[in-house]
Amino acid sequence: YPADAHADRAMVHENLARTYHHIGETQTSISSWEAAGKHYQASDNSQRFGRTLTEQAQVYIALGQQQRAAALLCGDTPEILENPAAITCPGGSYAIAETTNDPIGQATALGSLAETYRLRGEYETAEAILTVGLATVENNADLVQYQASMLNSLGNTYARWSRLKERRATVAAQLGLDRANEPNSEKLQTEVDTLRTEALTSFTSAINVAKSQVDTATE
Repeated sequence: YPADAHADRAMVHENLARTYHHIGETQTSISSWEAAGKHYQASDNSQRFGRTLTEQAQVYIALGQQQRAAALLCGDTPEILENPAAITCPGGSYAIAETTNDPIGQATALGSLAETYRLRGEYETAEAILTVGLATVENNADLVQYQASMLNSLGNTYARWSRLKERRATVAAQLGLDRANEPNSEKLQTEVDTLRTEALTSFTSAINVAKSQVDTATE
């Protein structure tokens, strides 16, 4: 394609990026995603540009570069509102998806953003992001395919969080950090049990959603 055939060249770079990622050439994949993004911008396709940022972020997640991934997805630390559940990003693919009214872009960006915080050990933030994500997909019939994966991710968040709390409970008991009126190790163990219950609930819900969608692979 000629250099000014931006839409066509963007699609070619996008397909190359996915191929390079699948065969393990991650740096080349990132370069292809960047090229695809530039062509989508030149063709004035903001929606597709935002989605390329999310897929590029997923490559960085696979590389363990969570900070770079979060920057592409949200620009900076997200502002999370509890009531009603909502999230605001100063930039990145999520902000673009909001501006372009792209629910699919919002759902995929939120799922990936939650993954970056989960892998960084910031479980409370990951939980909040997934809560917003689930509220988004549950209220949109076009996004039901993302519900099971978000519930599964939430289950993984609770499971990892519980293991962290359990290690802290063990250390508190070993170091004698318990107080007579409020044993730290017992309090932490109670939190561990609660998180494990939440994990099981989330995993069970994910399985039930997958079954209802006749999605055997996800189940």
